[in-house]
Amino acid sequence: HLTLCLKKSRCSSRSVENDIEVEVEEEDMMPRGIAEVEINGERYKIDLNQLTQENLKTGRRRQIRRTETGWKWCDDSGLFIPFDPVSNQKIEKCMEKTLNVPENPNG
Repeated sequence: HLTLCLKKSRCSSRSVENDIEVEVEEEDMMPRGIAEVEINGERYKIDLNQLTQENLKTGRRRQIRRTETGWKWCDDSGLFIPFDPVSNQKIEKCMEKTLNVPENPNG
């Protein structure tokens, strides 16, 4: 487990800090554009095709976006909160894999 302190950010000056515990599980056979991360004991499916994060226990979906500083998810108040560095790296790796698809995989 890795404990990180993240800062919620918004275009305004408002910011809030949260301590979270992160655990990432590697999935070798995930579909293209899909990543799974575990944050504070909750498993999430990241869908880069739909730009959503889904809680696998509750089914709740949230919008995600990629910014110059990394991947962020939208909370209930509309703030976009950065993913922790480990999850961000996994999502970015998934994005790179998705973008590097040959046009004709049989050719």
